[in-house]
Amino acid sequence: MELSLANSLIPVTGVVLLLRSVLEGNYWQAAQFSPAVIAVTLLACLLAIRWAVDQFNRESVLFRESERLDLGLWLRHLWRDRQPTPTVAAAVSCGVLILVINFFVGSSLAMPGGFGGFAWMVLVTQVAVIAAPALLMTVFLTGSPRETLLLKWPPWLTIPAAALLAVLLHPAANLLQTAVQRFYPVNENVRPALEKIQALFHQADFWPLVFVIALVPAVCEELAFRGFILSGFRHLGHKRRAVIYSALLFGLTHGILQQSLDRVPAGTVLGVLAVQSGQHSAGMVFHVVHNTLAGPTAD
Repeated sequence: MELSLANSLIPVTGVVLLLRSVLEGNYWQAAQFSPAVIAVTLLACLLAIRWAVDQFNRESVLFRESERLDLGLWLRHLWRDRQPTPTVAAAVSCGVLILVINFFVGSSLAMPGGFGGFAWMVLVTQVAVIAAPALLMTVFLTGSPRETLLLKWPPWLTIPAAALLAVLLHPAANLLQTAVQRFYPVNENVRPALEKIQALFHQADFWPLVFVIALVPAVCEELAFRGFILSGFRHLGHKRRAVIYSALLFGLTHGILQQSLDRVPAGTVLGVLAVQSGQHSAGMVFHVVHNTLAGPTAD
């Protein structure tokens, strides 16, 4: 990796590359990108300090008693003292569990030879890796699955409004995707696999393609990220934090850097829709339309 504007915006990485440039005697290059590195590092430090202050203002942190871990007692506590919606710790655990399972499943699956194999791989990944952990944790760790997953009947205007919003934001999404690919070009080792997947998409009919890249991800990902995980993060007491944290986890589940950076803004919009509407049907509709318009680059 070389020191550039794009790499300067990555926490820790920018500092390492900047120090390497100084040690190699590339002082002009280091001077060019040092403002960006310093700004990102200061922002990261500020966020860390704010998090630390928030933690030390909590009585549960300051006055927590040291107790011996009893697994059976802890499991009984989880079951008997369930809240209507998940805790912050449960939301983080669900997100981390999805990331870990997704990593191992993605590493073990081979590239399919046809669209049918690709569709089956997407279906298994979405249902088993993303939706299943969230649904199981909803059943065992919450007292109200309906409230946790935002299973409410939406007002009739919500559905067309969400679809229209996805259409209106599509040009901005395309512009963001172009900017991300310009700043962070796709690795040459990854490009052949992406081209093969796009070739598989061209072999499929329209409605099967929409089912695979739009409908299935919309249902599974909304239940997990704007259902269980967002409901847990809302216990932080800040709607904006809940939306941003769930969007970051949503982006991280897409293994390719360029896709992750694209999905964080989309996840933020979906989180706002879920919080403001109180149900995730609008998010599902937005997700379906957004992925359909994005086509082969969606998921």
